[in-house]
Amino acid sequence: MKKIILALVLILPLAADTSNFSRSVGQVTLPEGLSAVPTSLTAVSSVDSWIFQITVNNSTSGSVTFTVQDQQGTPQQLVGETIPANTVQIISFPSGVKMIGGIKWVAGATGVISEIFGSHK
Repeated sequence: MKKIILALVLILPLAADTSNFSRSVGQVTLPEGLSAVPTSLTAVSSVDSWIFQITVNNSTSGSVTFTVQDQQGTPQQLVGETIPANTVQIISFPSGVKMIGGIKWVAGATGVISEIFGSHK
């Protein structure tokens, strides 16, 4: 049994080797803290940005749509969700998602607050 445990201790770090995985992400953190999400599509960032996590809180009594998209020529939607009433959702992107041209967001009603954790160059 000791030999099996020792073998796993020695082998598992090798199996998890990510030295060949590389991503160049931004060096400047996006503004931190919760913000009211506007009800018209609004820029959060206007330069290439990386998103690692989005926390969104719908404190209203009804479901509300929440959208996050990039700002490239033909915008690509990253998040398009209906957030149930009185709910907090955490959307995680462990390796990060590059948002070309920046980030825009919108909520379908007032009362939605959110934070985007990420960075830009």
